[in-house]
Amino acid sequence: VDKNFEEIKGLIVRFFNTTDYSARAFEVAMHSFYQAMAEMHMLGDAEVVPMSQMRSANKKHGNVGDIELTENGIIIESWDAKYGKPYLRDELDELRDKLLTHPEVKIAGFVCDAAVDLRKDIINRKNDLEAETGVEIHLFSFDEWIAIETSELTFEQKNILGQKWLVAMVESFAQKRINLAPIDEPCDAWINDLISIMS
Repeated sequence: VDKNFEEIKGLIVRFFNTTDYSARAFEVAMHSFYQAMAEMHMLGDAEVVPMSQMRSANKKHGNVGDIELTENGIIIESWDAKYGKPYLRDELDELRDKLLTHPEVKIAGFVCDAAVDLRKDIINRKNDLEAETGVEIHLFSFDEWIAIETSELTFEQKNILGQKWLVAMVESFAQKRINLAPIDEPCDAWINDLISIMS
């Protein structure tokens, strides 16, 4: 696909906003983004943790978030993909429980597909949680998250990253990356939707 980073991002956003089971597609889009960053050695010493198979499995697997980075096997960064859920009060309460059992986490956050509902109770809850756990907590829209993750890249680097991101996403859905993205749902519909958006 001969497209620049912004165009590829636009394709991916259109895909997860129009496909079925958008929440899972959104999570795969975020995970694929980190797979691409890892391929370009942009994550330092951190490694991307393989995706969980089931939506509800986070607690059972001892995960903090949907997308995690580890250093030496220790979770240092965790992001939860929140599609269609801009109000994160319950999520912040759940995150507190997880962070108390994972004090090694340095950064944790939520990424919503659209703008986050940042009313006062949410901001206060976030600030209390940061004070209590010492963890840096972020509440971002997808656009904000991508902008921050790519803020130090050159135009050229971003374009290469975009290409790798798209490949990682297609290959994840095509179940060609079982070690990183063991997606056990039927993926044909997702692949077809991606192809139709790309063409």
